[in-house]
Amino acid sequence: MDNSATSAEPAQDGNVNECVALVQSQQQMLMTLLQEQQRLQSELVRQNQEMRQQQQQQQTSRASVRNVPSSSLSSKATYDMSMQQWRIWRRDIVQFAEMCGWDVKTTVMNIRLQCDEKLKRVIEAEFGDRWIELTADQALTAVESILRKASNPAREKEKFHKLNQQPGETGKAFVHRCEQQALECDMACPHCSKDLSEWCIRDRVLAGLHSDQLKIDLYQNIDKYQTLASLVEKIDIFEAASAGCSVLAHVDADGEPESSEPADDGEAAVAALKSAYKRGKSKSHQKAKGTCRSWKDS
Repeated sequence: MDNSATSAEPAQDGNVNECVALVQSQQQMLMTLLQEQQRLQSELVRQNQEMRQQQQQQQTSRASVRNVPSSSLSSKATYDMSMQQWRIWRRDIVQFAEMCGWDVKTTVMNIRLQCDEKLKRVIEAEFGDRWIELTADQALTAVESILRKASNPAREKEKFHKLNQQPGETGKAFVHRCEQQALECDMACPHCSKDLSEWCIRDRVLAGLHSDQLKIDLYQNIDKYQTLASLVEKIDIFEAASAGCSVLAHVDADGEPESSEPADDGEAAVAALKSAYKRGKSKSHQKAKGTCRSWKDS
């Protein structure tokens, strides 16, 4: 009995050791699985964070153009654009920025991005990294300053003073053409900065009208047409009357229509009246004398 009990004890110890080893193995396996689960959870958290960041970046990048069709984007500002084209471009970019809900920084960045390569190079040379620190108004003023430096006011004034009414062109169309060209010129007095645009346009229209008969009438009664509006009204009346006369014009005995223009001395009469008008300019500007040196020699 004692021998059998003694032999059974090692067998029991072996079974216990096997059980302990099995339990330890299972515990190790569970620890490994737990660690892998924790690693996967951490990886999922990291991926979720990255996805949220990407979504935020995409929302930020799309914020400037949300609810706005791409066709509404303004055309690019060019280095050689005229001041008239610049004013239209400036209005468009300001309105587009309001439609998009751009903040100041986004607006300033887009002003530069909407310039052609030559303008961008000038902006980079003058401002560099300081560009992003400007307000929207400062950025637009800076671009306008660059364009004004690139323009040639003397050449634009020369074009203005060469304007003449073309055959078949209405008086209103001619006046509008003069007004548009005047926008490209500096019509301010160099001494008192008074805007002389209307005065210059009126004189150019007077000089450039196609009809000698109308010119004679205007120069003879110039005191009645001191404003551009009164001049345009007179031109409209004359053209309407001329159109009516052309419809009702009768043919003389030789079968040739009578001319509504003065005969051979028409141009000479216009030249004489124009000269008298120039000599009399000082009378219409007496009030300006003493206030601006521009009128001293009038």
